[in-house]
Amino acid sequence: MESVDKGGEGEMLNLIDYLFLRRVKVGWDKCGAGNGLSVSYVPCALRIAVPNWVADITVATQIANLAIILKYGYTN
Repeated sequence: MESVDKGGEGEMLNLIDYLFLRRVKVGWDKCGAGNGLSVSYVPCALRIAVPNWVADITVATQIANLAIILKYGYTN
């Protein structure tokens, strides 16, 4: 099994990180729309990935905007 390096600092992925990433994948699979995850489906995915945390549409929009910035870079 290959280990995953977090941030290139030699710190390996631990069990808690791995389980969180698995929940994120399950949330994406259950709530995703095709190849993407639209803003309206983010609260659904977050309920799966982070139980007991209720995200509203404002949080969903912020997360979607952050994902776009991380993917394409921030432009002014």
